[in-house]
Amino acid sequence: MGDSINFGKRLTEARNAMQLTREELAEKISLSSRTLKLYEHGERYPTVRIAERIADALGVTVAALTGEEGEIIERAREMYGSKGVREISDLLGEVSGLFAG
Repeated sequence: MGDSINFGKRLTEARNAMQLTREELAEKISLSSRTLKLYEHGERYPTVRIAERIADALGVTVAALTGEEGEIIERAREMYGSKGVREISDLLGEVSGLFAG
């Protein structure tokens, strides 16, 4: 996965985009706001299971939070052109749906 500082920045941006306070998100995912703060500041990194809960609550993929989604899409663009990017984007959405809930 991407590094914890970038994860934290993406987590904060996604939380702000959903207009949630740290406390509101923490409550939604049954986590302490202190732990969420540590994730946002890059001082700790969540388990895969917790990252999935966070992503689900924010309506994004875990790959988007870790920065891997952009890397995958860029590689698809280089290898397959714009059609490949659409197919990879669709696939990422389907795969993340398998792990939600």
